[in-house]
Amino acid sequence: MITSHKHGYLFIEIPLTASWAVRHELCKYYGGTPILHKHASYPEFRRISTADERGYFVFATVRNPLDVAVSRYFKLKTDHKSVFTDAESLKASRVDYSDLKKYRFVEEENATFEDYFRKYHRRPFNGMIHLSSGNTDYVMRYERLQGDFSEVLRRLGIEQARPVPVMNKTPSKKAQWQSYYTASIIEQAKRNFGPFMQRWGYEFTADWGDYSPSWIKEAEFRLLSMVAKLYLTRFRYSQGVSAKLVRLLRAFWIR
Repeated sequence: MITSHKHGYLFIEIPLTASWAVRHELCKYYGGTPILHKHASYPEFRRISTADERGYFVFATVRNPLDVAVSRYFKLKTDHKSVFTDAESLKASRVDYSDLKKYRFVEEENATFEDYFRKYHRRPFNGMIHLSSGNTDYVMRYERLQGDFSEVLRRLGIEQARPVPVMNKTPSKKAQWQSYYTASIIEQAKRNFGPFMQRWGYEFTADWGDYSPSWIKEAEFRLLSMVAKLYLTRFRYSQGVSAKLVRLLRAFWIR
């Protein structure tokens, strides 16, 4: 999470949405300062902020979840930046227990994206953007990041120093995300990604056929959103004993 008291903004970093590149630009050129932890949400900021700070311009980024799933798979497969094997990262709980479980599955089973998707995307997808979306003034699209970041700066009255560079790129992801979705997992993707995609205005590719939202999946999406909000704001980054226990139980539940 990045803030600037000079320019009056708050940037909420959503994983796998080029947040590292935006963070770098804000801190180097636009008076940004890191606060809390990297993927802190607006409810966490609200607990420590002043009334004036809660009036800052708030922005974040969203990305097509089908693309996110592919990138996350390759982060696991390549042990990106050694986060799943680095002793210091593991000791500091920078990696969630559930992500460790996914990494071991991909590593030990030499799992394909199809294997990974079948096993770990059986419930409605919901990204961390939902924790803060009700408090954002502008949500950039990963797919049009350059233009949207320029629009943020325009609204803040800041002259742009340079285009946003590509940073922290997912290794080994050579092809477009569409090529990783085999015919056998398309229906699963439509069922479980549909509610999030409708919420954020994303569409499935035309050759996937029509998507008819199920009220059951919509209800499950809303329920899991509430559970995820509680988990991510209260337990995910806490070093307390009870929080660690909750993370272990969650990892056991995500089979």
